[in-house]
Amino acid sequence: MIRNDLRYLRQTLNPLPPGWAARRTPQGRIYYVDRNTRSISQTHPTINEGLPPGLEVQRTQDGRVFYFDHNTRSTTQTHPTINGGLPPGWEVRRTQSGRIQYFDHNTRSTTWIRP
Repeated sequence: MIRNDLRYLRQTLNPLPPGWAARRTPQGRIYYVDRNTRSISQTHPTINEGLPPGLEVQRTQDGRVFYFDHNTRSTTQTHPTINGGLPPGWEVRRTQSGRIQYFDHNTRSTTWIRP
């Protein structure tokens, strides 16, 4: 079964530091245990690595990830560096099912194919 779950992908793509473990609540939400400090966290311990200065990953009450920019005091659901390499005016978006699509602000059109 292919999982299109951002939290699962982030956990898989970003290995946990030594002493950390991932667990699931009875409701299926992932949380992280730091055995070094005997503490728990709802966010992956390396989730903010690679983000530009001033940006932070946060979660809504229902567990959806969004990014808060402390510099501009704005939020976005798209990873701030995921647009890297796109032509001017293009943006990466995710459908509710998690599929990536590309939005061209210049022509107000979308495509599944990376421009």
